[in-house]
Amino acid sequence: MTTFAYVATDVNGKKVKGTEMAEDSVELIDKLRQKGLFCTSYKDAAKNKAADVKYKFKTKDLSFFCRQLAAMLTSGVSLVKALQILQAQTENKKQKQVLLDIYEEVQKGRSFSEAIATKPGVFPSLFVSMVGAGEASGNLDVIMNRVSEHYAKDSKTQNKIKGAMIYPIVLLVLLVVIMIAMFTMIMPMFRELAGDTEMPLLSQAIFGISDFMINQGYILVIVLIAIIIVLRLIIKTPSSKLKWDEMLLKLPKVGGLLRTIYTARFARTMSNLFSSGLQMVDCIEKSVGTLGNTGCSRKRKTRRVALGSDGQSKRIRRYVRIDCLCR
Repeated sequence: MTTFAYVATDVNGKKVKGTEMAEDSVELIDKLRQKGLFCTSYKDAAKNKAADVKYKFKTKDLSFFCRQLAAMLTSGVSLVKALQILQAQTENKKQKQVLLDIYEEVQKGRSFSEAIATKPGVFPSLFVSMVGAGEASGNLDVIMNRVSEHYAKDSKTQNKIKGAMIYPIVLLVLLVVIMIAMFTMIMPMFRELAGDTEMPLLSQAIFGISDFMINQGYILVIVLIAIIIVLRLIIKTPSSKLKWDEMLLKLPKVGGLLRTIYTARFARTMSNLFSSGLQMVDCIEKSVGTLGNTGCSRKRKTRRVALGSDGQSKRIRRYVRIDCLCR
């Protein structure tokens, strides 16, 4: 079935644009005629769509998508029909295009996990793995409910972290604004009051900073922007990203909080994966990959503990201590 982009007119002569799925142009015209529309032109929308839509599902959107899909699958709606309904109801154009591509791939005979795997970067690898496990076990609706709960809790945790960061960020911004106002507006007033009297060395330095910010303040702005750009480029390199993540884990207070967050995320992810039917080794591999800290991932690779039948629980505890807590 092909997706056509059409231009049609209604009974009042009003021009209508839209998309419709049909086997061929004849079926397209018949479908539009049943809606009271007269097709004036049409084309294959697949030729103009971007096959690699630059879109990534947010945690909140993914949780909502999984919950809707689980509800329809539990009600007895087929997967193909459920995907068609979801893509038709979606308002976000990029998300709608992604779901439309997946719907067409599933309709052609691909499995759901294979269809979403063709969209790298759009869905998390954890989601792809759990969908595959759900299809293999025949409990896709149950797995979708678990995935929905997982990403809902993840979204809640992220919102709590963002909420906790608002206050210190506001204080930092106010501090910077006050410092700039003091050096550019208040200090010149004190200079006028001082007149030509000789000032201590510290006062001269402060007034010198004030004069520099007033006359050459643009230099500070340029230097600050350059530093931010350079730091962002440096952090993108794997070696620098690794050092940055390891430094975060060693920070007082912050490092302990991050380890707690990573441990909770690891445990929740591993629980969902293992209950979905994946093997223990695969569960650990994929769970550690969701932590978002390259320092943890590197330690996992260099100090990996093989899981065997003897003393498995002991080895798992050691594995979790090394890789997740990163102590």
